[in-house]
Amino acid sequence: NTNAEGYCNDLVEKVNGTIGRYKIHFDVDKYFTLKRIDTMFPFVEIVFDVKNPNVHYHIPLLLSPFGYTTYRGHNT
Repeated sequence: NTNAEGYCNDLVEKVNGTIGRYKIHFDVDKYFTLKRIDTMFPFVEIVFDVKNPNVHYHIPLLLSPFGYTTYRGHNT
């Protein structure tokens, strides 16, 4: 789950220093339905590897009704 700002703070606790492969599932159909906006994507899944658990992972999802993108971002 994400908070009001769109961050998934509890994901950090779930990873908790563990190297591995993770998948984040976003139920975007529910979001767009609540906004009464048509979309072609019922969900978006982002799969990523944590190779160094001591590094901060910032993985934004940029979303529109008919497209999305993601990338490895960073916080300064």
